[in-house]
Amino acid sequence: MASVSYWQTHYWRLIATGKVRLGVDPFKIALLTSAYARNAAHAQWSDISGFEVAAGNGYTAGGQSLVLAVNGITDDAIIYIDPVWTALTKTFRWAAVVCDINVDALVKPLIGIVLDVYKRQFRACARSWAKSRRCLRPSRRTCPPRLKA
Repeated sequence: MASVSYWQTHYWRLIATGKVRLGVDPFKIALLTSAYARNAAHAQWSDISGFEVAAGNGYTAGGQSLVLAVNGITDDAIIYIDPVWTALTKTFRWAAVVCDINVDALVKPLIGIVLDVYKRQFRACARSWAKSRRCLRPSRRTCPPRLKA
């Protein structure tokens, strides 16, 4: 299944000013229901937290921490280990990336949103699910090729 990423406009300002540091600051990825409607004005976790899937059945409220891979900082990339939700049984459509610190007036700034391009809901049924660089997928399958713009 293919996915598309939307990066919030303020994210670039936070990076350029050094207020959010990739590879240094803690990040989380949280799963959101299909009730969420993407809005470029959403700037922090409180703007979207009401759409998070409920805790339980393999999911913890607030999402999962992204862990920097060994040698994850290179000249052209910062690589995080794919998070895995073991035995997840939830329906979700979005994955939100949040910086897990407070920056200026923002409490846990929203960095970006990942959406299935076919606008289907994902249904995870008692297996491990992983967020890869290309898609949300069952961890035992391979991802499809990246779609070209």
